[in-house]
Amino acid sequence: MDLYKLFLALAVGAGALAWWYEQRKLSPVSYLALMCAVVVPGQLFGNLFAAFEHPGFAFAGVFRGNYGANIIGGALGGALVAILLLQIPRLRAAFGAPVQVLDQAALFVPLSMAVGRIGCFAAGDGCYGPPTSLPWGISFPHGTVPTNVPVHPTMLYDALLLLLFFVFINVRYRDRFRTLPKWKPTASFLIFYGVERFLSEFLRLNPKYDGLSQAQWLCIPLFFAGLAILVAQRHHSQEILHST
Repeated sequence: MDLYKLFLALAVGAGALAWWYEQRKLSPVSYLALMCAVVVPGQLFGNLFAAFEHPGFAFAGVFRGNYGANIIGGALGGALVAILLLQIPRLRAAFGAPVQVLDQAALFVPLSMAVGRIGCFAAGDGCYGPPTSLPWGISFPHGTVPTNVPVHPTMLYDALLLLLFFVFINVRYRDRFRTLPKWKPTASFLIFYGVERFLSEFLRLNPKYDGLSQAQWLCIPLFFAGLAILVAQRHHSQEILHST
């Protein structure tokens, strides 16, 4: 079995289980079903973003995943699909308004992403870094994109940082999962991932456009969107404070 697909399934399952464990409003199957309904089209968005880096790509290859997947494109596509699905009254009543679900997602999506990055490592899919003589350098002679030279296992760097953020944000909002401060968890995740991925890209061999990779160009608006949300929330809070 394709290791990447196996770990993608595990990532979806881990996220759904973490979401159910914290909310426990519906059955675990309900959370898994919504996760799958979001992840499947989100994966296509990720494939499409990755395909943009291949001149003359064919859309048939996008559906087959021939060009790999861009996790940022997948997350953006998944968020859009989730927002659209939550316009359905029955789903909104069951899971909550889009902003509530996005804030909750900020608490469990880092775990899913970490598992997915471990899948990239297991498959040796080519998102590793340059050669290194450091003790933890790893070669991928049987990987999807093989190399016999020890390289930076950037997938594990990402996975470790995502797991640390998962622990941090869940501890930060542990007692307020059902009454999360509106937009703040989402903003925190956007800022964290914008910075983390922007920096990790310097240790990847992705194509550069005016000095930065596609992921880095996408991380810039992610970071500033998160920052703008926090500033707007602070301004709104101060207005409420002054009006009371």
